[in-house]
Amino acid sequence: MDGHRPAVWLSDRYSAQQGRADQQQTCLAHLARDVAYALEAGDDILALRLKLWLDAAFALARSVTTLAPSTVASRRRKLERSLTDVLAAPAVCDLARDIQTRMRRARDQLLTFASFPGQVEATNNACERDLRPAVISARTPTATGPCGPPRAKQRCAPWWRQRGSPPARAPSAP
Repeated sequence: MDGHRPAVWLSDRYSAQQGRADQQQTCLAHLARDVAYALEAGDDILALRLKLWLDAAFALARSVTTLAPSTVASRRRKLERSLTDVLAAPAVCDLARDIQTRMRRARDQLLTFASFPGQVEATNNACERDLRPAVISARTPTATGPCGPPRAKQRCAPWWRQRGSPPARAPSAP
């Protein structure tokens, strides 16, 4: 990033993505996916409590730009108090316990979006969607070019601008 350090970095909990900015927002969608699996695979009430907490966090994320700053701050404090209770609850299922541990470690990264209304998302889904064509093109050469059909090329344009021009052709698969 040539010396640039963003104010906020949004990512999953992948260790190489940590410490890249002054503040971090952990992708809540990744956690929600893991919680959904824990709900299906186990019978721990903690997984349900984690899901309910994430539902409330997503509700705040959806409305963060339309609420008054004092309301956002109030709801954030309520979510933080609720999270304290959820993270202190005993876990029966290993899956729920693992998620609880990850959320405990990322606690200060779960509600960062509330401090940056309209600027930071609660998930990195949009980032991953925008990168998908470039990743696919690097793995799969196609007749329509390195980034798939023309619409996908438009979505790759910001990625190419950051890294130089697009490749003349996609690399061949190993």
